[in-house]
Amino acid sequence: MRAPSQPKDRDWIDGHDLWEIEIAFYVKYLRMDPEPARFRTIMRWAEAGNLRPLRAVIAKAQPISAKAVAVDPVSFICLQELLRQDRLVVKSRWSNRPPSPERFAQAVVGAFRYLEHPKQDGSEAAFKEIADELGMAESALRVAVTRVRKAKKL
Repeated sequence: MRAPSQPKDRDWIDGHDLWEIEIAFYVKYLRMDPEPARFRTIMRWAEAGNLRPLRAVIAKAQPISAKAVAVDPVSFICLQELLRQDRLVVKSRWSNRPPSPERFAQAVVGAFRYLEHPKQDGSEAAFKEIADELGMAESALRVAVTRVRKAKKL
């Protein structure tokens, strides 16, 4: 049985974390620099109540390095441990729940799979096949394909 802090299977697509896919999309197709793309993604996920991208960054960082904020080692280790144990929780400022950040990466991957998919059986079958594979609605996939096509034209 999986420990509560381990990611679920839907948190990965083709061996990549969903937030890595989101960052790559911002860098490649929206031509953002990698650091602002990473910041935007981490903050978007945190605002939705999900600290896994922040946890991943902190887990890789050293307590004091050229790129890390100079936090005393005890504070850094405590923060890292709280994140690892899922004890640090972000509360939403809004009464309604923001959209799940995982959906963005699913939509991007689905759109690119659709655009690269051979359409021998027609686009309807391709939409259904890809949406079922990624566990998303066909309508959401159609919207994602439209948005990715527009982003690629920029």
